[in-house]
Order: sequence, then structure tokens, then C-alpha cells
Amino acid sequence: LVLHELGHLFAGLISGYSFISFRVYNTVWIKKNGKLAIKKYKLTGTAGQCLMKPPLYQENGKNPINLYQLGGVLMNMLCAGIFGGLCLLPIAPISRAFFITAAAMALIPAVINGIPFSGKMLNNDGANILACKRNPLMIRVFYTQMITLAEYAEDARMKDIDEANYFFPTEKEMTTAIITTQYVNSCCYYIINGRLDEAYEKLKWLHNHTEIPRSGIIGAFIDMELTYLSLLTEQPKDERNSFLSKTTMDFIQKMKENPTVLRYQYAKALLEDNNTNDAQNIREQFESMRNTYPYQGEILDELELMNRVDEKYKEVQSYA
Repeated sequence: LVLHELGHLFAGLISGYSFISFRVYNTVWIKKNGKLAIKKYKLTGTAGQCLMKPPLYQENGKNPINLYQLGGVLMNMLCAGIFGGLCLLPIAPISRAFFITAAAMALIPAVINGIPFSGKMLNNDGANILACKRNPLMIRVFYTQMITLAEYAEDARMKDIDEANYFFPTEKEMTTAIITTQYVNSCCYYIINGRLDEAYEKLKWLHNHTEIPRSGIIGAFIDMELTYLSLLTEQPKDERNSFLSKTTMDFIQKMKENPTVLRYQYAKALLEDNNTNDAQNIREQFESMRNTYPYQGEILDELELMNRVDEKYKEVQSYA
């Protein structure tokens, strides 16, 4: 795992990328104000991740993306070759067994990540590289999302990031899960800027077009945002209940400390269940995780969206 992510790191540096963060399981080393900080971040379906800011996007298509994407696989293959070569030396049987095991452990993630595969939650490196070859918009979206993540790392809020980073791909353009993620991110930009009805209609359209590719993670965020928006805009409960799939409920269970999950649960507790005790407990959970979360701008955005729930609750109670 560490070798794989180091491969992305080295390949990114060679390609002119700059460091954003390096995560192993739930621990993330993130660059803030020129210094490394240690935070906590969990993303179900992934054991690690190396994020880097690419150089400026070039309209002529000369954008160094393949080496960065392949870096993890290449590092695994290099280590597998080194360990395999050491097996050929005249060494003790126990040492040979160790190097054979090490070579296998390095080769397995190279195969898992190198052969294109679209998983339940995320696509692997091979699938992303293949998608970039097939759809040029993938490269622009990749650049946009990585540059946006770099701003998040410096604790920028979504509403303060350049609006040009939030554009809506067309139905025809959404051929990969990453491009669909761009559409969802743009809907979130609408939400934080108070354009709730527009965001609701766009997300509901995407939710209903199940043929458009999306990862399990993004599918869960679509469902949660739709539920949140449905509660704030007072949509029918039957329609709201149809948004939550089993995959989404599993994601919510596994990502209990994610700020968006907590905000979704907070909205349901107050606006659907009228349970102020549960809502207070969720607020306390949010406060307990906020200081260790790597993206403080996102925390501020989520707090604002939770405060909108409070305002809606007071409004509903006033005419109940």
C-alpha cells in the first residue's frame, strides 16, 4: 500500500506536480501553509491515497497525467522485480521465502490497480487511464478536481473557489464516474450558494438516469444531498424515501464521522423525525471530529448547511 502511493508521489513529482496529501488508512499527512500536518480522514473502499496538484492545464492537450496515474503500478512492479531478483541469489531458504512473499505482495496490487476495473465504490488506476484515452474531457475534469482539492487543503471554502471550476458536463459527456463526479460537485456548489431548487432538480435528474456511470461513493452522496434538499424544500416524503439505496445506507454506516453524513443525519433528525436529542448528539459528534478533519473549509461549509437546517426547523415549528 505505502509503496503504491509512494509510486504516485514520485511519478507526480517527476511530472511537475506539487504535493497535497498522503493518506495511509485513516491517517493523512497534508500540506498546509508550507508545513505538514497530520489529520484523520476515512474514505470507504480505499486504503490509501496520494493527492497532488498538477501543473497548469494546457488546452493543447499536453498534460502530464499518465505517469502520475501509473506511478503506483510502476512502483509495485519495480519492487516485485527487485524482490524476485533477490530470490535468485544463493541465500538461506527462509530469506528466499521472505523475498518470494514480498514479490507476491508487491505484484498483487500492481495487477489489481493496473488491469482496468470499475469497482463498487471507485474505479482503479487502469480504468481511469483508459477513460482518459477515450474521453478527452476526463483530463480537464481530473485537473479541475485536483486543483480544487489543493485549495481545500489550504482550507478554502467551496463558495470561495473560482466558479469556473464548477461546470456541468452534458449527458453525452458523462461517460465515466469521474466526469459524473464533476456534475455532482457543481450541484454542491449550487447548494452552498443557496440555489437549492436548481440543485435538487439537477440531482434528481441524475439520480433517475441510472445508466450514467457513477461510483458507489458518489451515488451515496447524490442520495444524501437529495434527501437534505428534499427536507429543506419540503418535498413529498414518499419521493424522499425512494432516494436511499442499500449501497447508500451501507456507506452511511461505514462513514459515520464524515461531515456530509453527519449533516444528512442532522437534517433527518430535526426535519423528518423532530428529534432534538438525536440532533444534539449529532452536533456533538460533528464538533468532536472537526479539528482532526483535513479540510477546514469544508467543515465551515457543512456547518453553514447545518445552520440552515436549524433555520428551517424554527420556521416549521413556528407554524406547526
